[in-house]
Amino acid sequence: MNQSRNLFRSILCLAVFFSIPDAGHAQIATSPSLELPQAGGAWINSEPISVAGMRGKSIVLYFFEEGCPRCRDKWPSVLAASQQMQGKPVMLVAVNSGNPPATVARYVRENNLTIPVIVDTTRTLEQAASVGTISLQNIYQAATIGPQGTVRPANAQDLLSSLQEAALESSWNVDPASMPAALMPLWKQIEFGNFTGTGKLVARRLQDRKPEIKQAAETLNAYAKQQIQDRVEQASEATANDNRWLAYQIKQRLNTEFDGYELPETLANELAELEKDETIRNEIEAMKLWNLVVKAMSAGNTSTSRINTMCNRITAQYPGTQAARQAMQVTNGTAQ
Repeated sequence: MNQSRNLFRSILCLAVFFSIPDAGHAQIATSPSLELPQAGGAWINSEPISVAGMRGKSIVLYFFEEGCPRCRDKWPSVLAASQQMQGKPVMLVAVNSGNPPATVARYVRENNLTIPVIVDTTRTLEQAASVGTISLQNIYQAATIGPQGTVRPANAQDLLSSLQEAALESSWNVDPASMPAALMPLWKQIEFGNFTGTGKLVARRLQDRKPEIKQAAETLNAYAKQQIQDRVEQASEATANDNRWLAYQIKQRLNTEFDGYELPETLANELAELEKDETIRNEIEAMKLWNLVVKAMSAGNTSTSRINTMCNRITAQYPGTQAARQAMQVTNGTAQ
């Protein structure tokens, strides 16, 4: 049982850091000590939030023990602290470790929790944050992920002070004070690094008859253009370092995530040329197999031996690829 849990933990960490869709963001964060889970089922009261998407802002993680009466009594003050920091560039996120989603969801309902909650079933996040094993002997802890993605301890007994301290070093990428109420949902999506589907909405607002709406849309569009330029520079740097696979990942994400915005005219041709490269084709095919490994493990009904067989297939068919390196880490971990 422990071996299967360790395997799942390894795959979860690798899937977060190396999946193709997140490759572009991986270049934006500054050597974060941890990443937040990106599977929708790992979040309650929120869509998945990434460290890269929060760049410039801070996150305070509050790890709690669900079986502790003192923790239950503490929730009103925890929620009050979060409410008091509304409108500041900092977010409070609760984390429960070692329990299945259904158990955590029930706890959230019973205690009327309204802040985002992460279901850290395999204790991956708990370990990465170095808060110790949350239990009845260690009932709550806190950690702050700063504006550049670095992690440090926080004060779980005084979360308001931890949030205030984090807010002082944080800032909005786009000041919400400049946003009309009608654009706040769009601002929030862009501010938190989720540009997918926003391009056409911004373009439409750029034609709005109301000057305040048009001006706010121009601000959002300018910010998106800067993010596009940053990714173009990252891809150029990767190409200069002869890392064509990384360059492809960044450009592929740029092409999909920023659909609807003005993109480099050469991007489509550059992607097409890269996809002709045998090395890139091998990386893509290997990553498809790796994604099957992640999917099988996430389902929770695949044996360790079956997972190892799938990983061995990747390393045998596509040696030297990113997916093969990930697969080797999994098989090496289960052999220990």
